[in-house]
Amino acid sequence: MRLIKRPLELGAIKYFTEVGHHRTAIEAAVQYVREGFARSAENANDLLVSELSPILCEWVIETIYQGAYLREFHLWEKTCKEYFSPKDVNMKPSKSVAFTDHVKGVLSSEFALTVPDDVIAALSTMRCKVNRMKHESGVQDEEFISAAEYEAAVATIEQFWEFLEENEHVSNSNDAP
Repeated sequence: MRLIKRPLELGAIKYFTEVGHHRTAIEAAVQYVREGFARSAENANDLLVSELSPILCEWVIETIYQGAYLREFHLWEKTCKEYFSPKDVNMKPSKSVAFTDHVKGVLSSEFALTVPDDVIAALSTMRCKVNRMKHESGVQDEEFISAAEYEAAVATIEQFWEFLEENEHVSNSNDAP
């Protein structure tokens, strides 16, 4: 079966675009935090506030990236389900199969498409990190998500949606899912 979209249906490009909007929002939030802390430190009459501001600023920014990374992966899962649902594809993997592997399998078996290995590997790594952050105690400081890791994750998700968009075929047929 081909990966079909109907005319005027946005298809995968919708999700590609949304990921870019999320990236822009996070970039803006980080900039606002930096500017806010800088103004607050400039106007502080308290030495303690002046000393703690840079530390607090970095903590807030680190928290933004942590949350955005988690959310971006969960949104990828959710939007995959939304994207494939009208195509009558079962998007609920068995308990023993990771969602990333399920998506890879669906694309292969249902649409004869092979997602680039580096994209699936990066999504699988994301899934592991997200699950570790959510479910395991003792996540170490060096395991927190950096700006570069967040950017790489967003770029991977964009590559995934771009791959689907490049492989979609427009159909006017009423038989198309």
